[in-house]
Amino acid sequence: MKITGVDHFTINVISMEQSIRFYEDVLGLIKMEQIDMGDHGIQYFKLGSVNMLELIQYKYETDSLIADSDFRGMYRHMALAVENIEEVYHRISDCNGVKMLTEVSFCKALSFWNFLFLDPNGVEVEIVQRI
Repeated sequence: MKITGVDHFTINVISMEQSIRFYEDVLGLIKMEQIDMGDHGIQYFKLGSVNMLELIQYKYETDSLIADSDFRGMYRHMALAVENIEEVYHRISDCNGVKMLTEVSFCKALSFWNFLFLDPNGVEVEIVQRI
């Protein structure tokens, strides 16, 4: 068996409309195809040249889950690489309703700049600029 890379990351969204607006308008991701799967809809976004973000909204009611970042046995976050972290930080932190978890800081042990925030669904996202 040979793993060739990551194809996509999936977020089960609370509101497809708010999530599309956030990932397209705030983060500037390129919107791809939208697919009706019968019991749920999918919206894809490009993440670089190969990977995709997959937003899913079910057409029936389900429970919501909010977990602290230190809970064990759960997906923690996706990290998006950028070229100008200060510009991205100001763009995101200036958006009404976005919960910022950290400010831009340098992580000496990992040799990169980063910050964390929550998307409209409460999913943690990290922005990273490597040096």
